[in-house]
Amino acid sequence: MPVKKSVRERQMKAAPKVTPARQWRRQPPTYLRTLPSGNTALLRRVTLIEIATSGHLPEPLSALVGEVIEATLARQDVNSPEWAEKWQARTADLDLATMQKLIDDVTPLLFVEPVVVVGRDPDYDAGEIALDDVGLEDRSDAFVSAFGEVGLLVDFFPEPAGGLQPA
Repeated sequence: MPVKKSVRERQMKAAPKVTPARQWRRQPPTYLRTLPSGNTALLRRVTLIEIATSGHLPEPLSALVGEVIEATLARQDVNSPEWAEKWQARTADLDLATMQKLIDDVTPLLFVEPVVVVGRDPDYDAGEIALDDVGLEDRSDAFVSAFGEVGLLVDFFPEPAGGLQPA
């Protein structure tokens, strides 16, 4: 028995449609943050995997990040006290200069607007700024805030002179 035209039309309308390619383009989740300087930026969250694959992860943390990734895939709680102890043990030898280099290297990944450029003069009219335009306190604040749920990273930053507190 043939299906009535109206039934077929309803079935076609109810059937899922292919998502257009422009909607597949990955858009990182962003958020506005007013930094300690009073400037506001549109930032994005980053993951340990992004930092590790960018090549900016200090060597003492590389093995630990591998363990965190494996544990996460195995659905272990990497926010547990046991993992916090591992972070503290592995990061005890990191000096402030190493951590500052990590923050400086990752800052361009965090800033969506304005765009932080490195290695060339920024085009301020096009919404670009240089890394040096972002003060140390702002870079550190953006870095700590960008990790969101990866709160373990907050604990391995030594408190710099002046008492900057993680957000």
